[in-house]
Amino acid sequence: MKCDAIVNACNSQMLGCFSPMHACIDNFIHTYAGMELRL
Repeated sequence: MKCDAIVNACNSQMLGCFSPMHACIDNFIHTYAGMELRL
């Protein structure tokens, strides 16, 4: 599936989840998108 944007819940610092293996949607998005998403 191609998409141009996704909507993601975030914390107050606008950062993603940094807990490995945490079952949150943010962690799934960052895991499959790769490190480029955090840069």
